[in-house]
Amino acid sequence: MDLSRALAGIGAALIACALLAVPAGLVPGATSALRESIPPTRAAAELPVDGADRSWTPGDGGYPRHVTLHVYPDDPRDSAAQIGLVSYAKIASRLNALQAVSDRVSAEVVGRSVQGRDLYLVTVTAPETAAETARQGRWRTQIEDDPDAAERDTALTRGYKAPIWINANIHGDEPEGTDGALRVIERLATAADKTTAALLRRTRLYLTVTGNPDGRVAGTRENADGTDLNRDHVTDTEPETRAVRDVVIGTQPVTMLDEHGYLGETMVEPVRAPDGSDHAMLAAVEKLGLAARIDEPVRDGILAPMYADLQGSSGHIVNLPNPDDPDLPAAERCSRAQVNVDVAAATIEAFIGYADRHRTALIEAQIARFREGWAGLPAMDGIPRAYLIPAQETRLVAHLIAHDIRMTREGGHFLLDMHQPKRGLASALIETGRTPDGRVWGAEVISSDP
Repeated sequence: MDLSRALAGIGAALIACALLAVPAGLVPGATSALRESIPPTRAAAELPVDGADRSWTPGDGGYPRHVTLHVYPDDPRDSAAQIGLVSYAKIASRLNALQAVSDRVSAEVVGRSVQGRDLYLVTVTAPETAAETARQGRWRTQIEDDPDAAERDTALTRGYKAPIWINANIHGDEPEGTDGALRVIERLATAADKTTAALLRRTRLYLTVTGNPDGRVAGTRENADGTDLNRDHVTDTEPETRAVRDVVIGTQPVTMLDEHGYLGETMVEPVRAPDGSDHAMLAAVEKLGLAARIDEPVRDGILAPMYADLQGSSGHIVNLPNPDDPDLPAAERCSRAQVNVDVAAATIEAFIGYADRHRTALIEAQIARFREGWAGLPAMDGIPRAYLIPAQETRLVAHLIAHDIRMTREGGHFLLDMHQPKRGLASALIETGRTPDGRVWGAEVISSDP
């Protein structure tokens, strides 16, 4: 399933929607409703809409959260295992073993693939009591809901564990990021040095170790539905991308790294302008004796790092160097794959190290992003002050809420105020449904001034 088919599928389901831009004087009471939609606390109302609930949330309780993962039987067809990498079936047993020996590692299931394989989220952090975890959750909420208060909160500045997200293997035929992530998890789980202990007191590391297990086993870029999952983040037609959506919203990472392949040499791609983390990863690869370069900011649709960026993060991509070639001897294929694993592990380590050293700046940057959203910044041409969605259009409302877009109920409509922390994401979701003739999800749009 390509992106156009995914969009068509959602468009058909929502075709009856009438999404109206709010023009003062055209919709009775719109101006007063708009003014009242954001109370002084700026905490928008949560709307209970069928279908808008998420399958995974961070949950209560402290860390570690030792969950015994189901171990799948070996599959002789597993393409990753054929080039010397960990098979999907062995990931759970390795994570179970780490949880048994370390109080820093927690593994859980955040969803299931099209073919029913578990999607894992691994959290690596210093142990926390339930009360400490609850406090981290309150700080995370405050950063988004009231960034001004978050900026003034000195306890938050000192004690908030910066969330860092590592994503791997969203393309099934780019498997080495999984092995690199596992190598880093294993080191962090038992390292006795003070630097690692301090890192885990200051951060929470979240690793989605394989975002496409069906593709990993089959050796295909796409998932079992034939969808390129890295082009499905806005439409979220697939269970794998819905799980990623839930993880990003639930963990609110200040920065994220997506491991990919292959370009013949390692290439680092930031979503925005290159920063120190990109240069740190470049240096780590060069230390391995391999060529690497930083490319221009990526602009190829809304990929996982762009989606994370729209959710308030700072996104980065690493493209590993060596593509697999089935025509090569088996030993050569395995050797090339191990070089990729070395690069993946080195870039993940460098990325985490940079994020830890610049923890305060990354937290401040996220606070600033959310503050801008509440203020209606940056200004964007053609974006009105708000949209009205008829109350009966629950499918569209549920889709927006599932992506953490805030709305309030105003009589027979839902009011989507474009002054909100994830303003850019709200715009992207609406633009995804805009047809060439200017209609949104098949409905007329009444334009107005911002």
